[in-house]
Amino acid sequence: MLRPMDSQAQQLMHEAYAALDRGQPDRALQIAGELKQMRHSSSFDIQAESLAALGRWDDAIAALEEGVRAAPDVWLLWQSLANLYVQRDRYPEAHAAYGRALVAPKADKSAVHFNRALAYARARNFEEASHVLDLVTDDALRIRARSFKAAALNDLGRHEDAEEVARQTIEEALALPPSAELQEDRARLHGQLARALFALHDRDGAATEAARALDIHKSEPTALFVVRALRDARSAGAFHFQARLRGTWPGGRRFEVACDAVAETAEEILEYCLALEPPGTELEILTSSPMQPRPNVPKGIYGISEIGFK
Repeated sequence: MLRPMDSQAQQLMHEAYAALDRGQPDRALQIAGELKQMRHSSSFDIQAESLAALGRWDDAIAALEEGVRAAPDVWLLWQSLANLYVQRDRYPEAHAAYGRALVAPKADKSAVHFNRALAYARARNFEEASHVLDLVTDDALRIRARSFKAAALNDLGRHEDAEEVARQTIEEALALPPSAELQEDRARLHGQLARALFALHDRDGAATEAARALDIHKSEPTALFVVRALRDARSAGAFHFQARLRGTWPGGRRFEVACDAVAETAEEILEYCLALEPPGTELEILTSSPMQPRPNVPKGIYGISEIGFK
């Protein structure tokens, strides 16, 4: 029989998740073994996360299958098992596991529904994803769920509905206390609104919303897609580049970024990156490496990350 959590087990659990955050799955796996000897259900989830981080997907699934046999009333183990099934494209088993999570005692049903919706979206069943996202009612997840709802509606070609959901939810989000998670959700909402407006032939509106998304989160992928689509520049001689750039923002703060771009020259990369920065930013390329030819692929920035500040 599994034992309830005590202070020693809780400390070990925190150490294990900290090890995973540091990229030390072997250490987390060792701690999972200690927790298993103490007969705590957290051992199965930590063991599975560690094995998945090591690329041992089948072993990770087997660990959670053992876990739900040992602790069938722990909803989190069923959800974790379902999520791993999704990662391996085993969707019928995933949805059966989500179903078990939903009926387990003390289940966080909004969290389970949110993960169910992501599974449907991954399988490109956007209609079902959109429906399930409406079942997410918990305040902590509602804004995030609505941002994914806007994405699902865009994927379904229901751009007017996506615009309505995004606009309403942006207003809701503005009334909430700021947090890193909320900022990410706001960026996604503006990105999806930009995508909807672009599809509805409102180029000015799309450009405005893409800029708002990128002002919040410089690498918001849908906003970057809209920027590339608005530019609509292609070339038979384009390459995929990886580049590092150094710049100075207005006010004097210096920074470095790494980016993935499709361009013909380093000068084009500089032009595309400058368009994502505040007016008056100074920027120079440190390195630019052409990786592979990308003929007639939309030119622009595909990913950008800030890697240092001074």
